[in-house]
Amino acid sequence: MTARAIPLRPFGVAEPPWELRLEAAATRAGDVLEVGFRLAGETAGIVPACGAGPGARRDGLWRNTCFEAFVAVAGEARYLELNLAPTRDWNVYLFDGPRLGMRPDTASSDPPRATDQHDGVIAASFSLPLASLAPAGRVLEVGLAAVIRRADGRLGHWALAHPGDRPDFHRREGFLLRR
Repeated sequence: MTARAIPLRPFGVAEPPWELRLEAAATRAGDVLEVGFRLAGETAGIVPACGAGPGARRDGLWRNTCFEAFVAVAGEARYLELNLAPTRDWNVYLFDGPRLGMRPDTASSDPPRATDQHDGVIAASFSLPLASLAPAGRVLEVGLAAVIRRADGRLGHWALAHPGDRPDFHRREGFLLRR
């Protein structure tokens, strides 16, 4: 990660479960948002493990381990959700408002992305073109999050912030970064 990494917090626990540490970063260069994640610790039991193939556009990645970014133009209801699995499978969805009008973002096709796993670290990164959402100069609100699934079925929900009484990455109060 080239930008300053920010720790993500697990939902509902005082200490990170499973001896994991997760941090993320987001930088903007014109009409591209660069996002990176670094998951360290007991990563051997994370499902799915990193893949060697190119990955493909797939739905439902959040049901297993999935790194996520939520990106909105400040003052506008619509936003993008980007999902990236350790397998390099991905998707980008466009929403009209909080969980409203979900559809694949057709302007996003095969964004540059990478994942790697070694020495107890899973690293993931992607570049998201912003042409379908925000022209250069508009302020972005960004939420960074992840769903972590262990081989025993346990799920963890990690984010910059957890507004509310249940994990919900779509809440705008969690889009804490300004880019």
